[in-house]
Amino acid sequence: MTTEEQALRSALTDVVAGQPAAPHDRIDAVRRRHAHRRQRQLAALGTAVIVAITGAVFSVFGLRSGHGDEGQFAKRDLPAWAVQWADHRDPTIPDGYLGAAYASWQIDNPDVEVGPGAQVVWYVAERIPGDRLALAFEVGGADTVPMFVFGTTSATSLSTYLSIHFDKNTSLWLQSNNCYGANVTAASVLGLYSTATNDDTGRNTVVLLTDPHARSAQLSYIDPSGHVSRTVPMTAGFGAVEVGPLRSRVHVGEVRTANGKKLNGDLDVGVPGTGDDQSADPSLTPRLMPIPSFTDAPVNGSVSGEMSGQGSFFDASPEPGSRYRSTQIYARCFGRAASIEIHIDGDNPAQTVTVPCDDREHVIDGPGFLSTGTTVEEDPMWVGGQRPAILHTLDILTDDETAWRAVVVAR
Repeated sequence: MTTEEQALRSALTDVVAGQPAAPHDRIDAVRRRHAHRRQRQLAALGTAVIVAITGAVFSVFGLRSGHGDEGQFAKRDLPAWAVQWADHRDPTIPDGYLGAAYASWQIDNPDVEVGPGAQVVWYVAERIPGDRLALAFEVGGADTVPMFVFGTTSATSLSTYLSIHFDKNTSLWLQSNNCYGANVTAASVLGLYSTATNDDTGRNTVVLLTDPHARSAQLSYIDPSGHVSRTVPMTAGFGAVEVGPLRSRVHVGEVRTANGKKLNGDLDVGVPGTGDDQSADPSLTPRLMPIPSFTDAPVNGSVSGEMSGQGSFFDASPEPGSRYRSTQIYARCFGRAASIEIHIDGDNPAQTVTVPCDDREHVIDGPGFLSTGTTVEEDPMWVGGQRPAILHTLDILTDDETAWRAVVVAR
């Protein structure tokens, strides 16, 4: 049956015909632009509202402030349920921003139960490359199961954050990773990837948080030059470094103290316990570098334009009157998957092309679009459903850690 999403894609097909496919984070980008627009619109109205919110947050939850040295870290008075880690605070970041971030997180996560006696312990509020802020806190208490939150927000938006009227459609978080406090111990190594706004080069900033005794971390990954190994300095268990463009996950080989003692290691950058399937955990997935455009594919004459992305892609559009007996497919991919599958009007073998992910361009003769399409439904673009439409689909299936580029030319 035609879904609402398919109907929307159909309505947009004529508008975007012949254009390159949107990046895989298109929806997130739209939401960010909407949030920024809301910030400007509500600047004059929302200040009093959010000041009241953040004031209540600080009075009720006792947010801790202050950027201390290592001696002060050791004296930090933390509740028994909290992980005994350092307080990494950039003194230029006002306490009010942390209150706003916490209030936004609560709105974004209505299913997380926070009792009236809860406390919030902040671990990180630091500026990182890409005009971002790294934020980490834990909320818990006698009537609240401890929850650890690690994520990022935009540094350029901080001046307007206090003027946002929070609602379910507005979030201050570009990304947030939630896991139960029981999954975070003093020996844990938490990590996240952050990409600068509007940066589609595949460069990532890696942020690490762990034991306050940690002074360095050994990282390994693949970039365009090949395998890379580097040592990242850490300050009392915190470190951030730009590592892109990436062609793989970043692996943490070793985390060591100042005297060389190994604390932990042999793990991938990510936040443990954020998903049921650790192999598909989004916190483990970096933004991979894009594949360059093809120089030999006839994009203007293709039915798809030049598509590119990371992870699976689904498209559906009505093509009344068009019948294609065959296609020629230009495709290239690299990443964790051994191959990608390109499906044209169905997933049976006759309508499927498999492309090996060896980072080389492949030109393959493919199946044609079926005269019957994938499904036959009334075209939602026609008022009253007066004219039937044939729905054609073009899907690319792979995992979230595989980058690809493709052009489908109908003949």
